[in-house]
Amino acid sequence: MTTKQRFATALLCALAWIAIDQLTKALFKQILTPGEVVSLFAGSLLVLPTYNHGAFLSLGAEMSDATRNIVFIYGVLVILIGLLGWLVRSSRLGRVEVIAIACS
Repeated sequence: MTTKQRFATALLCALAWIAIDQLTKALFKQILTPGEVVSLFAGSLLVLPTYNHGAFLSLGAEMSDATRNIVFIYGVLVILIGLLGWLVRSSRLGRVEVIAIACS
């Protein structure tokens, strides 16, 4: 893949990933009310709203708001810039690797 193809593939995948993420969040915010449990698939799946103020497994939930914002905004930004640099510079990346980077 050329650099242009890698970048275009990554951009399209990232945009699709963001759109799906935002649509599912909007859908669940619409069907869920705080404190209510919604039963789906004849009780096979129970869904209830829970807000996580940290990251994966509440990592960072105990941090102050300022520290959490610095870590999760600027720290993630540094990681994404590094992934973008890798995407642009590495000519050996295949389509699967490009899609994996885009989904990060």
